Amino acid sequence: MATKAKKPAAEENKAASDAVKPKRTKKAAAKPAEATPYETVVAAAAKKAEKAKASTDFATEVTLTGTVEGKFYVKVSDGKVDVQPYDYKGAALTVTVDSDAFNELIEGKLTASSAVESGKLEMTGRASLMVAFRNILFA
Repeated sequence: MATKAKKPAAEENKAASDAVKPKRTKKAAAKPAEATPYETVVAAAAKKAEKAKASTDFATEVTLTGTVEGKFYVKVSDGKVDVQPYDYKGAALTVTVDSDAFNELIEGKLTASSAVESGKLEMTGRASLMVAFRNILFA
């Protein structure tokens, strides 16, 4: 009867450990999360406001309606304009605007007067603040 040659113990252990090891795979690079439409609108307002200059301190609560819904605020303090994605209770000026019209307004494709006339933009507060707000975002 023929006998099989036995593998050395080191080879047997290596073969057994190779069978148990999980295969390593390359991890995919994490993709940055895409901005939501709401975040995109707020970011566009913030970018537009960066260039604005204002002399009157006031806060505006903006409510977006239509395709993109949400609220954010525009606050002017010491000549600096700050846009944040939060609700602002007690603002001196409130603005309700269709989100598509808002994008057209900040891009200069639609005037505030036309937006008001078509019912896409409503402002409540002092007229002087309405003008100041328009000059910050819609000029």
